Amino acid sequence: MGRVLDTVQSSSNPGKTYDIMEGKDGVIYCTCTAWKMRKTCKHLKEWEQKNLTPKTIGNSKPNSLKEVVSAEVQKLLSR
Repeated sequence: MGRVLDTVQSSSNPGKTYDIMEGKDGVIYCTCTAWKMRKTCKHLKEWEQKNLTPKTIGNSKPNSLKEVVSAEVQKLLSR
């Protein structure tokens, strides 16, 4: 198995959660049925948008997506 990157709430089933995982093969996936069937789901899309959105630092312009992804990869590698 891989490592849990985040846990997200189900919007249709209160109290239900799904894990966003990074597999040993580097693939990021969700533990919900939709991902298992289609290799995509709303949980993963929402997580990607939340975690890959360019962020503003202070009063400066948002970082480029490449810079944000690079920073996120460095954070993950340093764990």
